[in-house]
Amino acid sequence: IVVTLVCIGVGVVINSKSKRSPAKSYYASAYVKIGKRVAMSRTEVHLVPVENPETLEKTIPLMMYEKKINEAHGYQLDVKMVANDLLKLTLRGCDKEVERVLKEMVDILIDNHRKKSKSSAVAYESFIKKLKTDAKMIQENITIIEASIIKMKKQEKKSTEQMETSARETGGEKNISDLSVVWNMLYLKTIDKEIDLSKSRQNLRNIQWQLLMYQTTIGSFNDYNTKKSGKIRLTATTPRVKS
Repeated sequence: IVVTLVCIGVGVVINSKSKRSPAKSYYASAYVKIGKRVAMSRTEVHLVPVENPETLEKTIPLMMYEKKINEAHGYQLDVKMVANDLLKLTLRGCDKEVERVLKEMVDILIDNHRKKSKSSAVAYESFIKKLKTDAKMIQENITIIEASIIKMKKQEKKSTEQMETSARETGGEKNISDLSVVWNMLYLKTIDKEIDLSKSRQNLRNIQWQLLMYQTTIGSFNDYNTKKSGKIRLTATTPRVKS
């Protein structure tokens, strides 16, 4: 009888305590702004999201279940796109560890995206380096063409002076004819060089415009990394007790 009464008393006490303090549940939430990477084609260079936010709604839970959630039994992850490039990650569980686990998840996501962004940055920087090399080569070619034109124009002037001198001398018809041929050749070569010079200057302007546009548009890659927006918030909820 005594044992029965003791068991009943213990049961009553435990039951009353469980009614007074039901088990709490916790959830942590974080906002993540999806970064960008450089996409290049034959005609343009532009920025695109590192990964499609709509796709990430599905892929993040799968990736995190494999890496983190399977180590913490009872956790539930929810990912929702709340803006074009903003995701909300919510992790629910029965203890305060949800905050730490969610932080690790966000860090993994940010690290993965930074690697992808860095990879595209390497390709972009190589592209910019090539444009600068091309611009330098064209500028050197322009300098050579300009010097060549100046030299040929001096030769033209010299040929003209020689023709005028021969014209004043008796019997200089043959010399004038020969000098005229030389002058015409120099004149035609000068025209060709001036056409090349015009094309080279246009190509240089195009490359300089591309460099200015790309460097102004892209700017610093650090500005486009995936980042956590604000702090991770931890909330505790207590289920209602039925009377």
